[in-house]
Amino acid sequence: MTGDLHFFVADLIGFAVASALAVPLVLAPGALVARLLQRLSPRTEWRAFAPALSIAFLPIVIALATRGIGLRFALALDLVLVCAAIAWARAWLPRVSGLAAAGIAGWWLYLAAMYLDFDVAGALHQSITVLDLVKHAAVVREIADHGLPLNDPFFARAEAAGYYHYFYDLAAMIDVAGGTLVDARMAFCGAAFACGLAMAALLRATVVELGWQRSDDRRLTGLVILVCALGGLDLVGIAFRWGVFGVFERTPEWWDDEISFLPTTASWVPHHLAGVIAAFIALLMMSKALAGPRKTGALLAGGAGAAMASGFGLSIWVSLGAAAIFALAVRFLEPRQRPAWIASAAVAGAVALVLSIPQLLDLAHGRAVTGAPVGLWIREPARLGELFASPLNPLLWLALSPLVLAVEFGAFALGSYLFWKDRTFERDGAVFARLLLAAAVGGLLLNLLVRSTIINNDFGWRVAWFAAFPAMVWTVAALQRPIAGPAVRATMAACIALGLGCTAFAVVVGRTPPGALPGSAMSYINAAPRTDLALREAYHWANHHLPADAVLQHNPAAARRAFAFGLYSDHRVRVADGDAELFGASAEAVDRRAAFYGRIFAGELPLPAAGPIHFVITDDDPVWRTLKGPQCIYRAEHVCITGAAKP
Repeated sequence: MTGDLHFFVADLIGFAVASALAVPLVLAPGALVARLLQRLSPRTEWRAFAPALSIAFLPIVIALATRGIGLRFALALDLVLVCAAIAWARAWLPRVSGLAAAGIAGWWLYLAAMYLDFDVAGALHQSITVLDLVKHAAVVREIADHGLPLNDPFFARAEAAGYYHYFYDLAAMIDVAGGTLVDARMAFCGAAFACGLAMAALLRATVVELGWQRSDDRRLTGLVILVCALGGLDLVGIAFRWGVFGVFERTPEWWDDEISFLPTTASWVPHHLAGVIAAFIALLMMSKALAGPRKTGALLAGGAGAAMASGFGLSIWVSLGAAAIFALAVRFLEPRQRPAWIASAAVAGAVALVLSIPQLLDLAHGRAVTGAPVGLWIREPARLGELFASPLNPLLWLALSPLVLAVEFGAFALGSYLFWKDRTFERDGAVFARLLLAAAVGGLLLNLLVRSTIINNDFGWRVAWFAAFPAMVWTVAALQRPIAGPAVRATMAACIALGLGCTAFAVVVGRTPPGALPGSAMSYINAAPRTDLALREAYHWANHHLPADAVLQHNPAAARRAFAFGLYSDHRVRVADGDAELFGASAEAVDRRAAFYGRIFAGELPLPAAGPIHFVITDDDPVWRTLKGPQCIYRAEHVCITGAAKP
């Protein structure tokens, strides 16, 4: 178990198998939807949208099937859909060119670099993505082992967790299908791989659908791959933050209130990206509902509602933004189209509401009431509030926002400008083109003026995608035309170079040991690689030697966030850490329980005071010094797992 690269090889095999499973399980059923939509709306080439259609519709199907009958039935149902897609909708499965295959391989390698653990010379080297991956893996494992309703993996309690889990349901299917070769971490990573492919397919299909293809298929595919690989000008922001604040951020997004593009979003929070895909598929179907006969329009509006229901379970923050965009879109349509839009939106909303009842009940009963989830604010650009404290700051923030947003969007800001400047693109005739503009305006306004009140600003970070996706579409369209002027061409080349550099930065710095970075934020992540390896080995032992219902409790007060338990353990905990209210537990209850177990690990209370649970103790915990040999049923150089106290 201690051989070099043992866990790396296990992760590599797991990710390869999970990715191979994710493509058919997560993406293939969309071909059936594409075939059906081709009959309802024959002017659209729905085959190109098939991967995105699967992301938009499969989550609600799997979530309801898992909740009603069980995850393994949902997996069997999904396999039936995959077989049906191959047998009856083969023509609607997207074709993959050689260039696209190269892009897919590059995407896989990027995710492998972002996710896999490296165990070398007695130390475990993790990527900074474990900051979120701990949550992802814990949720996937909980669903794979216990189904739905979702139990809180961070805080043991009777109520179901109030959380948007639909993306994790898909990953849990991959976990079950992969058997012993795939763990919860790699199952989630495989689902993220599929989600990134679906977004790329949606981007390309949207450009073609709107009639903005101005080059051959190979060049268009190459531009889509390029645009999907770009970040903003975040390297400029990183340099600014280091120079002004003396802090070297470990990801390109943390210099400012986050606005991220495909590489960052799909590798850190693909469930939110899946929600974005579902939202734009709903907008596309709504645009088609306005163009056809009333009966066809009603069916398409109902389909849009099903996509909205999926989106609600994929990302509540994206869904809140989508609801605002749907309301705002009325102002961007022609007056004669507005009554039909309102009627279609009512149909879609009703369908979404009915399908979302189980999720709404979980949210109502599984989350402690802490006030409104969102509130008004004015976006603080570049985190400058750390320098200024003037009452006039809001006006200063608004004045600086265009400049900071230009840095955030980088090549996409310039590409959007070139698109709107180019009169050869016809933009007024297509309803979907107007909806993209409505989404962009609404996304920017919401990002500037509204934020979430729970832990991070997930609302602001995710609704920015309503501006990001149109900007990507416009950039792909603009880059197909020659760019006039050497200065503009040079600027675009620089923006693209910095955007690619941003993506490379995320991998290199995200995997750099924290001690090697000047003024590194989040330095506690993987700060003790030898202990981290010992913990992974200890949990590996426990997974194979302790009963499935055993409780393994680590020290929840050792750091702000704990990681190993969620990444590597198949067993539940009583409390994860001080941030364990993520899934709906009250902050007061979390604090009380974390403090209680913290006193045990500090040696202030005896181990049996916690009842029949196993403790995972490291040599950094004060209680380590008082442990006696018989108390440990597993002991290594840095870690002890105690026996459970008898009730």
